[in-house]
Amino acid sequence: MLFGGNEDQRPNQAYLLTDTTGTYGIVYFATPWKDNPLTLMTGINEAGLCFDINSIPEEPLNLDTGLIKVNDWALPNLMRQCSTVEEVLATVLD
Repeated sequence: MLFGGNEDQRPNQAYLLTDTTGTYGIVYFATPWKDNPLTLMTGINEAGLCFDINSIPEEPLNLDTGLIKVNDWALPNLMRQCSTVEEVLATVLD
């Protein structure tokens, strides 16, 4: 399996971060972005589960989805506890 990403946005001062607080250790690449000191761009955990982020220009959103709103970004938590896409789907659809 080959996984890659193209990080060509400005500023492009990427940092390598590690997270060993969950079931699976994770390596992230992050960059300073606007008001965030570090924004996760891509990552892979020790089981091989990986992600990459894509962004688009700001668009109006329909926030009336009926979904439960949370104050934490789900992606790091999923990377800490899941080893496959099937586990991610089972976790978020549970």
